Amino acid sequence: MGLGQDGFLVLKLLEVIKLEGVGLYPEDALIGRDMFLLQLCSGMDEKAVGMCSELIFAPIDASFADEAPLLASGFRIIPLDSCKEDSSPNRTLDLASSLEVRGNGNKLSGDRDVSTGSARSVMTIAFEFAFETHMQESVSAMARQYVRSIISSVQ
Repeated sequence: MGLGQDGFLVLKLLEVIKLEGVGLYPEDALIGRDMFLLQLCSGMDEKAVGMCSELIFAPIDASFADEAPLLASGFRIIPLDSCKEDSSPNRTLDLASSLEVRGNGNKLSGDRDVSTGSARSVMTIAFEFAFETHMQESVSAMARQYVRSIISSVQ
């Protein structure tokens, strides 16, 4: 932890995550192998408006050779609701801008539910998997499941 440039508390942590029953290959589905991920989490305090949170994962496994490359993956969540003016330099995604503001500068209806404090956000997911050509379908299925798992964990 430390203070960011704006004086907000920057939260960082490193942890190992165990995903039970997830296999890298089709034959792993029968034995229900566990997968371990090294997670780096960085972001700003939840109460800081307009900041982002991100998780970066790298698979780690005792069966991988020490010199095997780690393929990073992760996601970033950027809140659309902001108390700052629309021309803020912190706005980096055109998609976020177009979803948040209409031409007249008013927020779209339903962007923020004041009674529950929930806010709309944009999530960017990036990942890569190493695979051989004959494994493309299996890896595609695993990637779809990976995306579903991330979405369900952040909802």
